[in-house]
Amino acid sequence: HCRPREPMAIERQAATSAPSRVAVRLSASGEDSPMTMDWNLPTVLTLGRVALIPVLALLWLSSAAAPGTGLRLSLAGVFAGAAFTDWLDGYLARRLECTSDFGAFLDPVADKLMVCAALVFLACDFGPSVGIPAALILCREIGVSALREWMAARDCREAVAVSIAGKFKTAAQLVALVLLLASPVPKTPVLLALWHPIGSLEGVGLNLLHVATILTLYSGWGYVRAAVKATASGRTTSTSSVPSE
Repeated sequence: HCRPREPMAIERQAATSAPSRVAVRLSASGEDSPMTMDWNLPTVLTLGRVALIPVLALLWLSSAAAPGTGLRLSLAGVFAGAAFTDWLDGYLARRLECTSDFGAFLDPVADKLMVCAALVFLACDFGPSVGIPAALILCREIGVSALREWMAARDCREAVAVSIAGKFKTAAQLVALVLLLASPVPKTPVLLALWHPIGSLEGVGLNLLHVATILTLYSGWGYVRAAVKATASGRTTSTSSVPSE
């Protein structure tokens, strides 16, 4: 059940046991619980995804200045490699038993930064056919991130944990973005349509992006429903626990 939490006092201190570890102590209601940030291989891979965003920007600008030189394939390849590390860092964290709160926090942040950057690039390339889905996806991502922070403040973040629909939408987004990044930039903006011809990477990518957008909105609505249900349950519990006069 959800319950309001008192403001947390955060004390950062260098860990004395290992130079590559930083301890963050969170205190709420007078109790301290350390959260350790380990600079292990999964964390380095996650940070590598963030570091690749300027590389993606440089390749995108270069491909716009010199179209038809194969830079689009390089752009798609770098993005695909970064997307692969999204699976790899989670796999290694579980296999090496080095999961951490810091990694759980950083991984979705890195994913969102990478996807948002690619969506902005492609919206400039393709026009409304990508721009409108990109706006919907970005609004949903910001809204769900804010919802999770609010739920965490009420001690019920687990109510809005990543769902199966959320995982499917992430997979669809990444595949669609790889296909569109590998596609030549159209000479004129592509209008939004319910269906695009699938005789090219562009058509397949656009259709898959629209599917990903639907999954994005659907999973976002699921998180909202779960949050409403959890908070309503918390209010009911709090009310029933108050003795009557």
